[in-house]
Amino acid sequence: MGAQPKKKITRARQGKKRNTINLKSMQLTKCPNCGGPKRPHQACQNCGIYKNLAVGKKEEVKVKRVEEK
Repeated sequence: MGAQPKKKITRARQGKKRNTINLKSMQLTKCPNCGGPKRPHQACQNCGIYKNLAVGKKEEVKVKRVEEK
């Protein structure tokens, strides 16, 4: 036989344990080049730009210069 629990885990404790396993919604940011939604720290799916560099396989990527503040 396998190991058995020594004490009962209450419903409250069980719920707290399962609370950390939940799925969280994906955070999206606005692409500075095309304005479309993109995941943070990832290349944009629409234009293929990451940190003002063309890294995607999109053809004829036009990069707008973002004015630094």
